[in-house]
Amino acid sequence: MTAGGENPGAALWMAAAVLGVIAIVVAFIFWRAKRSGSRSAVLDVVLILSSWFVVISMFVLALQVITTFSSSWIEFSTSSVGPYSMPTGCFSGTADRPVEPTLACLSYDHARATVSSPAAWMRWIVVGTQVLSTAALLTPFVIVAISSFQAAAGRPFHALTTRSMYIGAVVVAVTGLGSDVLSSIGQTAILRGLIGRGDAGYPEFFYVQSTLWPLGAALLLAALAAIFRHGAQLQRDTEGLV
Repeated sequence: MTAGGENPGAALWMAAAVLGVIAIVVAFIFWRAKRSGSRSAVLDVVLILSSWFVVISMFVLALQVITTFSSSWIEFSTSSVGPYSMPTGCFSGTADRPVEPTLACLSYDHARATVSSPAAWMRWIVVGTQVLSTAALLTPFVIVAISSFQAAAGRPFHALTTRSMYIGAVVVAVTGLGSDVLSSIGQTAILRGLIGRGDAGYPEFFYVQSTLWPLGAALLLAALAAIFRHGAQLQRDTEGLV
């Protein structure tokens, strides 16, 4: 979510308005579920919201892919651009250090790149990054939707829930890290093909940058899968005693 304004108050009001709309939607879904006699209104809210998010995100991804291949330009955010700074007269040491707060250096290591008439391989890099990052983002929501559906149907420890968590752990790790690798290497390759060596912004090295959140999410999903599998075994043992 991004909300902005000319001052902090305006930005906070915009964010509050967006969150307020979401809260109203959640309250309406909860009220409808309670009125219809649902056994778990919370699960209904989670199922509907996660399903909506997946559908909307897939629609947005389809538009992004179509735009990338059909337009005469591509655009992407990149940290691969070679760093450069302004103003150029950056002080060093303490002799010329100002007394009052002063902007001494402003370094740029991130940019929004727009490429006109891109080659086919450039388009494929952008699309591949979009697909992988979207898959990593949506996988947890798909698992939440599956788990909520099974729980609402009275099957919280269904085998499909456990299996989806194990599969989701692999998908998140592969697509999340794959997106980071492809964007880091691919965007550097694109910039090197467009900026001459020695020119401002030319990336001298290839870097692979990742927040490693896909690994954390994969470990969490794998742990949940093991817990649910243990719960299913306990449920079967309990049913056998009755």
